[in-house]
Amino acid sequence: MTITKDPEDIKTIKLFGLAGFQDKQVLEIGCGDGNLTWQYAKQADFVTAIDPEEEDISWALDNTPQHLINKIFFQSTSFEDFSAPDAIKGYDLILFGWSL
Repeated sequence: MTITKDPEDIKTIKLFGLAGFQDKQVLEIGCGDGNLTWQYAKQADFVTAIDPEEEDISWALDNTPQHLINKIFFQSTSFEDFSAPDAIKGYDLILFGWSL
């Protein structure tokens, strides 16, 4: 049996109600397996998606839809390791919905 996460797409609807992604450079902290990332990446210019769980990042890389491969950079790292003094400059939008 296949488990469908958020079959009514509530998370995506709420997210689009909070922020516009059109042509934005996005940093997502705590992207997990990429399921939410793929939903808004269609509109974004480019997404950097990080998560400390290597297994989740590996799954995200293996399952990213073909049309999004050049729009998302997945990286297995913690925010503390990612956040060099200038690392977060240049992003229009930063998400951390699943990081707390």
